[in-house]
Amino acid sequence: MRMRMNAQPDLLITPGDLNYFANKSTDGKTVCLNPGKLAKGPSGGTYAMVTLHDLKEQVEGDEFDRKAADRIRVDVVKI
Repeated sequence: MRMRMNAQPDLLITPGDLNYFANKSTDGKTVCLNPGKLAKGPSGGTYAMVTLHDLKEQVEGDEFDRKAADRIRVDVVKI
């Protein structure tokens, strides 16, 4: 069975049992995020803090492109 999405998301969050990750898709338009599990047995797991920068915001003198994938910052935090 194959799934299809009619629109391409800017951010795709797919929590699961795999290790945490945040990567751009091959076309560079979508950020794929697996924040991992918040709790893993008796110890803490991970969670993600996502920041979407404004279109007009500037960083170090360079303006961001309109693509959301270039304006998304993901920090995965271990607890």
